[in-house]
Amino acid sequence: MEKFSRNIRRPVLYTLIGLLIVFLDQFTKWLAIDKARGGFFVIPKLLKIEIYRNRGIAFGFSIPYFILLVLVILVLVFCLLELRKGLAKKNFLVVLALVPVIAGAISNLIDRIRLGYVVDILHFIPTRSMFNLADIAIVVGVGMLVWREIRKSRFIIHRS
Repeated sequence: MEKFSRNIRRPVLYTLIGLLIVFLDQFTKWLAIDKARGGFFVIPKLLKIEIYRNRGIAFGFSIPYFILLVLVILVLVFCLLELRKGLAKKNFLVVLALVPVIAGAISNLIDRIRLGYVVDILHFIPTRSMFNLADIAIVVGVGMLVWREIRKSRFIIHRS
C-alpha cells in the first residue's frame, strides 16, 4: 500500500504544480487587463506591466492561426509523451522540467482559443521583449532540460 501511495504522490504533485502555473498565469493576465490600463512600471526604466495582444509566435513571427494551433497541439502531444516516458523511467528531473513547459503551453493555448491571441503583460524595456508568466515557465523548463543535457554530455566526455 505504501508503494502505491508513493507512486501516486509525485504525479499528483506535478499535476498541482502545473495547475498552479496555469492559474497564476491566467490570474495575472486577468488582473493586468482589469487594473493596468495604460500600464505602469514595476522597476523604473526596466520592467513595465502593460497589455500586448500577441497574435504571432515567439519573436513576433506571424503564421496562420490554424497552423499555429496545430503546431502548439503537436508540441504539447510530444511533451506529454516525453512526460509519460519520464514518469515510467522515474526520471524526475525530466518530468519536473516538462511540467512548466506543458503548463505554460496550455495556458497560452487557453488564451489563443478563448481570445484569438496570447496576452503578454510584462514588458522588459531594454530589449523591448513582451512576455507573460507562461512564457517564463516554458523558458525555465526548457532551460532545465538543456542544463540536464549539457551535464549528461560532460559526464560522457569525461568518462571517455
